[in-house]
Amino acid sequence: MNPYVELARPMNAAMASFSALLGMLVVLGPDLADPDLVLPVVLGMLVPFFVTSGGNALNDYMDHQVDRMAHPGRPLPSGRLTMTRVLWFAMVCFIVGIVLSAAVVTFSDIELLPVLITALAITLLIGYEVVFKYRGLFGNLTVAFLSALTFVFGASVVADPDHEGWVLVSILFALAFFASLGREITKDIEDVEADRGARCTLPIRKGVDSAGTAATLSILAAVLLSPWPYFTGAMGWPYLAVVIVADVAFIYSLSFVRSSPHKAQHIHKMGMMLALLAFLVGSLTGGIS
Repeated sequence: MNPYVELARPMNAAMASFSALLGMLVVLGPDLADPDLVLPVVLGMLVPFFVTSGGNALNDYMDHQVDRMAHPGRPLPSGRLTMTRVLWFAMVCFIVGIVLSAAVVTFSDIELLPVLITALAITLLIGYEVVFKYRGLFGNLTVAFLSALTFVFGASVVADPDHEGWVLVSILFALAFFASLGREITKDIEDVEADRGARCTLPIRKGVDSAGTAATLSILAAVLLSPWPYFTGAMGWPYLAVVIVADVAFIYSLSFVRSSPHKAQHIHKMGMMLALLAFLVGSLTGGIS
């Protein structure tokens, strides 16, 4: 594989693009099929792809010492790319992301919000790699916020904030935030021994039990939020049917948070994918009763 492609982690970046598309669908539903929206939609999906690629490259740049042992086959520790080239690749990806977000504004009637969200995301990605990831819970909060922000960016591409569909986007943001936060804390529980002396994570500072409680509360918050689109009538029974399955996965994962955090976070991920599928189905079917 080309080292630059490997550096970008294209599957990870493609997931960010899909998240943005889902944000667009949640706010507009089937109206997203309007031919006038094709260019903004394509540009809006490319922005998170390049920003995420830049973030992945920056992560490899900052973690090059750790990757010599943990991931020796990656482009930087394997010697296929130099530190300078990796940093330049990250910066170019960020610049392309900003330019594309400005193009979204240029080719649509949307105001500057997509550009502002893109700039915020890049700032937080850099801040995370330089400072936040060494600050335990604050780093977890940053990752969770960035994960959820992708949906908000997608919505900003096709609708101004006064659009009624933004209520649903807000719910999706909150659900994604709490689910991601729970998974990030669970990952830190799994890595508690490896992180000692390198990072001051929540389980290291407060203990595994306290961190497990925080992860559990975060996941439960996502579960409690999930039926809201159905009960408000914004989404119908197809959404509810899928989101119930997601909630079962989330609740099941809680029994493994302390005893088997590796297993728990994988079940968390399954629950998150099912929850996204629920929003996708709900957006396409609307408030079917």
